[in-house]
Amino acid sequence: MALRPLGAAWGYRYARALAASGQPERAREVIDRERHFHPEFDQTRQARFEIAAFTESPAEALATLRDAARPPAAFTGAEVEAWEAFLKARASGATADADLAAAKLRTTVQERRMSRQLAFRALVTLSRMDDAYAAVAEAGPELIAMGGSGWLFDPGMEAAWRDPRFWPLAARTGLIRYWRTRNVLPDFCATPGLPYDCRTEMAKYG
Repeated sequence: MALRPLGAAWGYRYARALAASGQPERAREVIDRERHFHPEFDQTRQARFEIAAFTESPAEALATLRDAARPPAAFTGAEVEAWEAFLKARASGATADADLAAAKLRTTVQERRMSRQLAFRALVTLSRMDDAYAAVAEAGPELIAMGGSGWLFDPGMEAAWRDPRFWPLAARTGLIRYWRTRNVLPDFCATPGLPYDCRTEMAKYG
């Protein structure tokens, strides 16, 4: 993988890692090459849209969502509507648009038509923290079971871990147990101005 990241249909993982490390342009380059070589691979198309939705302009992301030739994988009609509302809110910055997008995202999650992970990221991006944490209120280890926990710390997710409600989520998903087993604090604990003390918060979830 390190030598030939595009040698098999797993380059989407590499692209996501690049996006998470603050290299969106390189991520787009990798995922577009991956789509060229593996256009049939659902997770490649899914990753391409996710990268677009959170790192590109709303117009570019909307074009990816509506690409009839290579649409994102298996989105339901409700998901498409929710993503369109999210991208419109990102583009306009209007409170009314953010309200509508948040409502559509909430409903789509409640009806189990969208992953909690993606809804959480979208709601954090819109600065709707109450809605974001409500979307994952019942989530446990399954929230990070498939794709790992790195997405929680992607660029743009700072508001999520600055919120004290992050710690109950970290406990439910097993992150606190992981940090305690390794005897480390998460990297973000070195961030100045956090509204809590990491060691104190971790101690609450022994």
